[in-house]
Amino acid sequence: MPEARMGPSPLFPNTEFKPVPLTVGEEEEYMLALKQEMRGAMQRLPCNIKYQTNKAEVEKYTERYLKQSQIV
Repeated sequence: MPEARMGPSPLFPNTEFKPVPLTVGEEEEYMLALKQEMRGAMQRLPCNIKYQTNKAEVEKYTERYLKQSQIV
């Protein structure tokens, strides 16, 4: 028979190894700048599909119903 629990189980198990701290230096800053420049260049390419925000073109049923009730 399992033992009774005194509280909830932890969300994540304890890690045996801690993550290595990030190294800060000129080479890492260069790589970060290069990555950001590459992402910007990729977003400016003509093959990049941009998110459309024009949602007003679709007429909702309730809006149409309200327009018809105002006419009558």
